[in-house]
Amino acid sequence: MNLGMPEMLFIGILALLIFGPRKLPEIAREVGKFMAEFKRAGNEFKHQIESEIQQIELEEQIKKDAERREAALKEAETKRLASEGQGELFEVPDGENSHPVALLRDKDGAPTEMPMPTILPPEGTIANLDATPASSFADEHETVVNPQQQTEPNA
Repeated sequence: MNLGMPEMLFIGILALLIFGPRKLPEIAREVGKFMAEFKRAGNEFKHQIESEIQQIELEEQIKKDAERREAALKEAETKRLASEGQGELFEVPDGENSHPVALLRDKDGAPTEMPMPTILPPEGTIANLDATPASSFADEHETVVNPQQQTEPNA
């Protein structure tokens, strides 16, 4: 809103005619207060928006820094593990025996039997060896008889 001198003069003459010479200073004061308050509210809104933008940019920067740090830590850990292992985990036989199925064949190419794994019992006792066997349990308690299994004599 760009008002030049002719527009300002026209508005002043129009206000003088409408409000009169006595009310014009009061109205000018009220308009001045309103304009100052409006300008203050606009500046406050502008500062609030700028601070929110700065906060968002700061959060994004912190997030990017954390991602970079995490990537650097992963890379350092990978390099450390690679230098410790020096390829021991990834060695593959060269030549004919590089295929996993070929590893199960002997020198003549005949299939070899895979060794059976040995299953060892766990250490320590699993069950109480002094426990009562199931046969003595049946002797001590009543046996339930299914009535359909009993045969009745024919009369």
